[in-house]
Amino acid sequence: MCRLLKVSKSGFYAWDDRPLSARAREDMRLSALIHGIHRRSKGVYGAPPIHAELADDHGIYVGCKRVARLMRAAGLSPSRASRVLAKIGIAFVVLTFAVGEWIAPQSEQAAQQVRMRAMQSLIGSGFDSGLWFKDERSFINVREAREADVLGGVRIYEFDAAYRLRQVTEAQRGEYQGGGKWRLVGVLQTLLGPGGPRTARYAEAEWRSAVSPDLLNVLIVVPERMSAWKLYKYLQHLAGNRQKTERYEIALWKKLFYPLATLVMMALALPFAYMHARSGMVGVKVFLGILLGIFFHMLNSLFSHIGLLQQWPPIAAAAVPSLLFLATATLMMLWIERLRPVWVRLRG
Repeated sequence: MCRLLKVSKSGFYAWDDRPLSARAREDMRLSALIHGIHRRSKGVYGAPPIHAELADDHGIYVGCKRVARLMRAAGLSPSRASRVLAKIGIAFVVLTFAVGEWIAPQSEQAAQQVRMRAMQSLIGSGFDSGLWFKDERSFINVREAREADVLGGVRIYEFDAAYRLRQVTEAQRGEYQGGGKWRLVGVLQTLLGPGGPRTARYAEAEWRSAVSPDLLNVLIVVPERMSAWKLYKYLQHLAGNRQKTERYEIALWKKLFYPLATLVMMALALPFAYMHARSGMVGVKVFLGILLGIFFHMLNSLFSHIGLLQQWPPIAAAAVPSLLFLATATLMMLWIERLRPVWVRLRG
């Protein structure tokens, strides 16, 4: 043993017989107390709360860095706290998904419909002529839609395989009958053929279309506030009609990633719990938490727009902010648990 350690026999036995120093004995006593507090907290407490409990309940006033050092020496890492936090985070993920998938979209849709009825506005108010959408080789214009199953001022422009206009149908009102069928009232139909245009009037007519009240309800709400299922169904409709889907794809992926962002934000909060709790530090932590939340929200919006402009894959535009924050949280915990003690020793 002495040859392996490269020490003299007399020096080894002198060290072995030497009693523990007062500092070492105090460290052993502190370690026992720290173990007890850590066990009672079910492994959740880090160095700052244990440091506070030692002072408040036991009257022991030592440095927080010393408590952190003894915890590391005893193998009391934040892994247990991370597991407890993950369990709480999963509950928040489920709650966030439920609110984002069912409660918020339904509330937003109902609010938009109430506002439309109150203001007598049009669906798709981006055009003065009303709402425009495409169904296979037909383009439909709706002047007014206070209810999704009752349309006013319907115009249907039908094209042939070569995209030449072959028929225009105008109706005063359209009422959804179910099964993809609409009842058109006050119909004026114009057929464009080789012999010139022919016009016919009907009191009522049937119009079969993939357009449904569900689809119209989707158009009332912006993509970011729609449910994931409605977004998926509307994406299928747009793709089937060869229309641009990038914005809706990004919104869908953001919908899927947003509940996981709850876990990411909780993981980012964990390193702050292990920082030294100096006077006034709690207020700083709260302020930093608010700033991080605002920054995360802004980063999500920014990457959505950049993804649209740069034609990034939708999943990348939606996932990058969460991945960046997760990497930041991992690096912060690595710094606190592994790198910072090494840096402090090198400085000393």
